[in-house]
Amino acid sequence: MLQAGLDRSIGITLIETGQLDEAEAIYRQLLAENENDEKSRNELAYIQKLRNERNN
Repeated sequence: MLQAGLDRSIGITLIETGQLDEAEAIYRQLLAENENDEKSRNELAYIQKLRNERNN
């Protein structure tokens, strides 16, 4: 649980610095470890939203 929280914090920092691929990898790994991880699922949706906004 503690490691997941740390990974999630790293993912947020990566998103804030525009490193979306790296953040996505972290959240996908967290989901692989716990498919019910709604926080990671939400972060992945947010990453996709940011990518869509960049492409418009």
